[in-house]
Amino acid sequence: MQRLISRRWVTGGIAAVGSLATIRGVRAQQSNPVRIGVVQTLSGSIGDIGKYHLQGSQIAVKELIDSGGIDGRPVDLVRAVARGT
Repeated sequence: MQRLISRRWVTGGIAAVGSLATIRGVRAQQSNPVRIGVVQTLSGSIGDIGKYHLQGSQIAVKELIDSGGIDGRPVDLVRAVARGT
């Protein structure tokens, strides 16, 4: 009786499925944006400094986006506002 499926075919099939799963996982990870968090004080005695900090952060993120992102992934700026005294 002739063997229809050899071990070589099974091993090759398992390797191919594993490779495709890995490539698919990498692509899914690359589509998620890189989130950069900043905390600014926009009020109080140092509110003006916080406004400049916010503008600088926005400019830096825009430059990253214009240059293609980080490793091909989009960049997202996440802001948090602190209270100044």
